[in-house]
Amino acid sequence: MNTFEEDIDQIDSDIYVDLYGFEYKYSEDSELIEELKLQKKLEEDRFEEWTHYIQSTCISEDEIFRYIKRHSGEESFKEILSHGIHPKFRKEIWTIFLDSFNLDFKKGYYWSLLKNQEENYNGEDNSSPHSSAPLTTALEISRASSYNDLSTLNSPTNLSVISSSTDSLKDDDSLYNKSNSITFIRYKHEILSDLERTFPTHPKSLDPDFKEKLKRILFVFSETNPNVGYCQSLNYITFFLLMIIENEEQVFWCLSYITDQLLVEYYNKTMLGSQVDQSVLLDLLEEIFPELNSHLNSIGAVIPVLSMEWFLCLFTVSLPSQATLIIWDNFFVRGSRVLLEIALGLIEMNMNQLMNAKNHIQVTEILSNKPFNPELFKTIQNSYKRIGVVLSKKRIQDLKLKHWEITKKQVKEKEEQKDLRHLLKITKFDIQKLKELKEEFDFLSVDGTGIGFLQFQQLILRFLPDWNNCENSLLFKMFKRIDKDEDNLLDFKELVEALSVLSHGNIDQKLKFIFKLFAIEYKDFITRNELRNLIDHVHFIYFEPYLKDYPDEIKGEYLKKKEDFLISVKEKSSFQDLKQIAYENPLIIESFRISTSSPTLTSSNGAGGSGGGAVNISGYSSTGTSTHSALKSSNSSSNLADQGNSNTEKNSSNKRRSDSFHLLNLEGQTHLAIKKEQQKKQEQLQQQQMLQQKQKEKEKLEKHRLKLKLEQEKHQREKEEKDQPQLQDKNLKSPTKNIDKNNNNNSSNNNNSNTTPQSSPLKKSNSDDYSYGSSILKKLEPIKKIIDNSNSVTNVFKKSGEVYEKKDQKKDLTQPPQQIKEKEADKPSTSEQSDQDQPPPPLGDSCLIITAHSVTTKRNNVLINISVDGVDGYGECGLPPKKPLCYLADFNNIENYYNQWIKEVDEKQKSLKQDQDFFYDSFKKLPKEYFEKLRDKNTTYSVVDQAYQFLFECLDECSENTKDYSYASRCAIEMALLDGWGKTLKLPIYKMANLVASEPKPFYYTVSMCPTMEEILDSTDFGSKYTSFLKIKLDQDVEKGMNIINHVKDYLKKHNKPIAKISVDANSSWTPQVARLYLEKLEPMADIISMVEQPFPIETLKSTSGAAPLESELNEWVSIKKEYQDKGFLIFADESICTEKDLDSLVQLVHGVNIKLEKTGGIRYAISTLLKAKEMGLKTWIGSMVASSLDVSAAAHLLCSLSDFGGDLDGGLLIDDETQLFKNDAFDLVDNGLIKINPNHYGVGVTKK
Repeated sequence: MNTFEEDIDQIDSDIYVDLYGFEYKYSEDSELIEELKLQKKLEEDRFEEWTHYIQSTCISEDEIFRYIKRHSGEESFKEILSHGIHPKFRKEIWTIFLDSFNLDFKKGYYWSLLKNQEENYNGEDNSSPHSSAPLTTALEISRASSYNDLSTLNSPTNLSVISSSTDSLKDDDSLYNKSNSITFIRYKHEILSDLERTFPTHPKSLDPDFKEKLKRILFVFSETNPNVGYCQSLNYITFFLLMIIENEEQVFWCLSYITDQLLVEYYNKTMLGSQVDQSVLLDLLEEIFPELNSHLNSIGAVIPVLSMEWFLCLFTVSLPSQATLIIWDNFFVRGSRVLLEIALGLIEMNMNQLMNAKNHIQVTEILSNKPFNPELFKTIQNSYKRIGVVLSKKRIQDLKLKHWEITKKQVKEKEEQKDLRHLLKITKFDIQKLKELKEEFDFLSVDGTGIGFLQFQQLILRFLPDWNNCENSLLFKMFKRIDKDEDNLLDFKELVEALSVLSHGNIDQKLKFIFKLFAIEYKDFITRNELRNLIDHVHFIYFEPYLKDYPDEIKGEYLKKKEDFLISVKEKSSFQDLKQIAYENPLIIESFRISTSSPTLTSSNGAGGSGGGAVNISGYSSTGTSTHSALKSSNSSSNLADQGNSNTEKNSSNKRRSDSFHLLNLEGQTHLAIKKEQQKKQEQLQQQQMLQQKQKEKEKLEKHRLKLKLEQEKHQREKEEKDQPQLQDKNLKSPTKNIDKNNNNNSSNNNNSNTTPQSSPLKKSNSDDYSYGSSILKKLEPIKKIIDNSNSVTNVFKKSGEVYEKKDQKKDLTQPPQQIKEKEADKPSTSEQSDQDQPPPPLGDSCLIITAHSVTTKRNNVLINISVDGVDGYGECGLPPKKPLCYLADFNNIENYYNQWIKEVDEKQKSLKQDQDFFYDSFKKLPKEYFEKLRDKNTTYSVVDQAYQFLFECLDECSENTKDYSYASRCAIEMALLDGWGKTLKLPIYKMANLVASEPKPFYYTVSMCPTMEEILDSTDFGSKYTSFLKIKLDQDVEKGMNIINHVKDYLKKHNKPIAKISVDANSSWTPQVARLYLEKLEPMADIISMVEQPFPIETLKSTSGAAPLESELNEWVSIKKEYQDKGFLIFADESICTEKDLDSLVQLVHGVNIKLEKTGGIRYAISTLLKAKEMGLKTWIGSMVASSLDVSAAAHLLCSLSDFGGDLDGGLLIDDETQLFKNDAFDLVDNGLIKINPNHYGVGVTKK
């Protein structure tokens, strides 16, 4: 980065220019300028300090990106970081911690969005970062895309185009007429206005190239981040990022990371994240500086008014640039807690002045650092020690969680009130009815966000039952017509506004709705064909059902007159024309009328049209002058209804016609009433818990105040001791005793004040005070009946040990079930045995998995089904052939462990006490932030939640003596429990665990190691249909291995199939010599080879005999890791990694690990292993066994949230369709092989066939 020397100030003797080009006047900021000059000199010392640190921890400066994160938690790193990163290393370290150092598969996506449309038509490549195409023609951005949608990767013709007519993504090979495409930038005006105000005197702002880059970044960001769009203050943040990093593409990804990961929901419409942090700051201010907080409250000073600007702009407009950059250095490494530390540090720095402030204006001036406070840099650099040490990670998390829920609720209520006021103006519903409808809507909606098309279809067909057999296309058009924000969900405002028009609207309102519904080609006219569609719709409802009862002659006459009528109308009819037609043919209105009497979901007469009896069609007239009796009757009733409505409004304008209108049927309303009652009791319980928590916090605050007082007095004594050393013993000992005595007295008083016993919030004297019964035994009666474990697999079963030949596959698929039935028929009836002699429910047979697509292996996988309260949860464990130190389990191991668990459940339920709720932290192995809402002992959980906690406790007690070969069985049971629990809670597993699936990850398909090249290419062809990320297995034959890679690449190129990345899997078969030979051959392919998996044998680190590995062999592989690293390759462990205890020895050999659920022992243990790997600086990858979509989908929850490089979850693709157990996956494959978890599937997310 180019720096600005202070010699520039010779241009104007009163001007000083700092290191980053910001100007200061000697006449106004002399003290600040002297401090800036001092900081510049200190930069030289910091350069030596940083150079030494990097050389001692990262081997060399070139290796920073591989090692620096590993040391980010060490105190030595935090200490050097607190003084700021030296400018030479700042750019590199920033991009490393903002996940933008190596863009990997994201590279090129930003430039594809900036591709000039005209040059694209001319066949020119504008993907270069040096393109100077004007933004008004270069940005063709899809509103439906996000920056994680990497569809344009490595494809110069992949351009997302906004079409003025379709507004949807176009195929890559389809170029549209220029007149049909437009440049769409929703925030163009706001961005351009703000850019003019962004440091206008800075030299960079006067540089056209810099300004153009800044504009492009904000344009692309605003369009590819619809949840954020553009928010004031992003211009300042982007300016600083671009000033330091300089690379336009990296700045875009850094900005995306900041808004997505570091400052979540800071810059969206509600600014929820920033509001939460302001509330946390106020709590901490009250806790740490109580006297100051009381004073500020007394003078009416509002700290968030100023601190909001600090946090949103990240101090860029409040502090000198050199100070701001030190804050950013810490913020990017240590997270958002740094903002709180700095804010409290600045407040403490100005404590004396703030205590003397008289009003809010004076407080604002003081905290704006005017005049300059010479303690500023020292305060920023010491805030980590002074403030950060006081604020524990848990304390900040607890405060954020508390205020997140409170603020989120406040924001939601505010938005709802705004919607209700709007609906009150435009609908016929009164405020009370709107509130009732809102409750019903929330009951129906998905995650509180809205209802989709299928729910809308069910709802509208209950209101309009005559539409039951009409085409879905009209219903879909109506759905899209109502869905104004085009998010494929109807929110409350959209739905109620439309239903109000259809049920209570006047003729004009209904006709406008109908007109817009059918007027597709032109905005202000409805064509003859569109009118035909409308008439056909009326015909279908009122005439089609009865035509069969009339002679052909009458049918023909009716149809002829209908055609004559359509011929007689204009080619294009205006709204007034349609109004006239509707007046002459009132059934048009009637076909869209929702009854105002009682249009519930169960109403049999939900439509207020002719609805019931047969319609006389013999007198139909094309002009409407001789309509039949049904039309007359309908016309009369319609007019009378409208007249009655009009009179009602005139006589009582405040009275609304809405009392009987419901979105729910009677059963739904009953369920809603029960739910509201439960929520009311839950809120009462939460209120009681909050009071108790507040009391605890108050006591803690008193102790903290006392601690601060002691520290201040101690500091004062030390100062006096320094000034008067001869008085040390005499003056300091006595006060210390007095303080200790006072402290003891205070503690005694505190203890005495809490001697009154308080009951636990989970236990109440009256069991009726809370909603979930009083005895888990009574509620489960007994728990063994709730747990219905059976392998109810309707596909193929196979007894352990039986073998089927591939060539007789069809015969084998049908033979085993018959064999099983014959064997079961020979067994004595189980009814002859007594209840006491009944064994635990059998695990059942293993499920035979027949593989396909050139994969010749077969698997005896085990499927477990656990039913709790009628909800089935499924778990699966893949059982590959046993391999020492890696794959240890077989069917018998699974069965033994399963029976042990059932026995534990049986015995433990006998110890459950009557009239007592049950609680067990099922996730105690994980940090508190994971599965947080399911492990709070102060929460009263439902019966089903308690049942799952009980089952997990039994599972964990079995796990205490678990051998390595039992991990797979524990994995299957745990998966089944989490699947059922998630379905009950209506949450996918990753949301249960508080994980975030923020962006799609690469999905690798494994090309099979087949005998012939033809079979290998057949496997390649099959895999390329799903993904452009491939995994190729290579053995010790280097020539053969390279031949396979080259053939695969040539085959894909020949058939025009994309190839993004290739992963090489050595299956622990290489020697050091083979590894070096492969390195030489693979080096030219470094751009597409993502990693090499397990090149070294498993025995390199451990042996079956327990003997220590050979030192020489180990050192050899350590050297190979370095050699691969120097050539740009990463080495991952697979066979050598089972659980987190293996990580310590692996870190010296690999850059990352491949985690499999069966090997770690389940989802909980896999999360723990992944978190530890990340802490150690290892990259993460998620793998799967050859298994059904159940096992693969469970792993996908972790891949999409905790994996760095994606994974090879192709196990489900390798299964023959006839032996696939489930209907669907819990994820979608998008954009040539990126895996995206589907949040609308609960539990694991699959449905059994």
